[in-house]
This record gives sequence, C-alpha cells and structure tokens, in this order.
Amino acid sequence: MKEEVIVKMLNDFANCFSINDQIENLEDREIILGSLKNKDQKIHKLLHDFIILVESFNFVKKDKMLMLKARDVWKMEVDRMYKEVQSAVKDIAKISDQLNIEMPDFK
Repeated sequence: MKEEVIVKMLNDFANCFSINDQIENLEDREIILGSLKNKDQKIHKLLHDFIILVESFNFVKKDKMLMLKARDVWKMEVDRMYKEVQSAVKDIAKISDQLNIEMPDFK
C-alpha cells in the first residue's frame, strides 16, 4: 500500500472533521491523528492501528531474509497480515461512507 494513499486518506478525514492541518508525508501523521483524537477517539484508534498494521505488513513482506530462512512462516505471516489489512480497510470504508468521505484505492 502506497504512502501517498494513506496520506490522502488522513487529509480527507482531517477535512471531514474540520481539522485545518494537511500533511504531505506519512511521517507527519501525528499532526492529524493528534487533532483527530480530540474529536473522535474511535476513528483515531482505527486509523492509527491501520497505519501501524500497514507499516508492519510492508516490513514483513519485504523481509527477504525471513522469507529465505522460513518461507512457510513468512508466507503465513504475510497472508495473516494481508487479511487484517483488508478487514481494517472494510472498517474504514464503512466509517467513510457514513461521513461521506471518498475512500482511496488501496491497491
């Protein structure tokens, strides 16, 4: 999942909650997440956990040494994390629909 897609999603949620800050890279995510925490803790937690999950998924997916040493374990972990990411995307999509936020394409 590309960083710019997540950045756009965070900026869209910021707009929806009248948060004036906009970010250009994922490293600055706490600017929006911090403001969002004050407005809606449930959505803050969902987005925060989603970002951590995606970062973890991308890290494990790219860990070639793990893949070489334990191919089956690596494959199971990538598959498990992929399912978690997809579940989180569905949860975010549900909230986005309720708030009339256009969901980015997470491919």
